[in-house]
Amino acid sequence: SNAFRHAQAGTIRVEISASNTTTRVVIRDDGRGFDPQAAEDTAAHWGLTSLRERVRALGGTCNIESTPDHGTRVAVEVNHRRSRYRETSM
Repeated sequence: SNAFRHAQAGTIRVEISASNTTTRVVIRDDGRGFDPQAAEDTAAHWGLTSLRERVRALGGTCNIESTPDHGTRVAVEVNHRRSRYRETSM
């Protein structure tokens, strides 16, 4: 929803892949993009900071690539063996 609301994207693509050890999610949009370095320096982008913190808490990586007027790509990868979160059955 942020891509629609903030990026004014016409197309959003979500790719999800998983193996026995890793889950990877890549989200791309063709929106207006932004300067990722400038976003780190402002409170206006708490969503990105929160996303990175949540992924890091799972022991994963989060890579955000964006260029003004050229869209954004967010890639999240969590290695199940390194993850601090383990799903348990009830």
